[in-house]
Amino acid sequence: MADNDEKDMTTKMMFEQIREDIKKLGEGYDDLKRQLSKDVKDMGRHWDHKWSPHDLAIRNQEKRIRILERRRPRPSSR
Repeated sequence: MADNDEKDMTTKMMFEQIREDIKKLGEGYDDLKRQLSKDVKDMGRHWDHKWSPHDLAIRNQEKRIRILERRRPRPSSR
């Protein structure tokens, strides 16, 4: 009889430990999700800051090339 009580107590302790582990896992997942979301937002801000001048320069270069191409004399066909 005492052996059964000991097994029941061990089983209860194991289930309680599993419950705690699952709870910690869920909390860790939630924290990770928040941190990843924050990191992605920060990365987007840094990316915009870094590439906006680059994009403007490319657009400006494209505009200048179009103007030069319009000015270039076309070859005459014979």
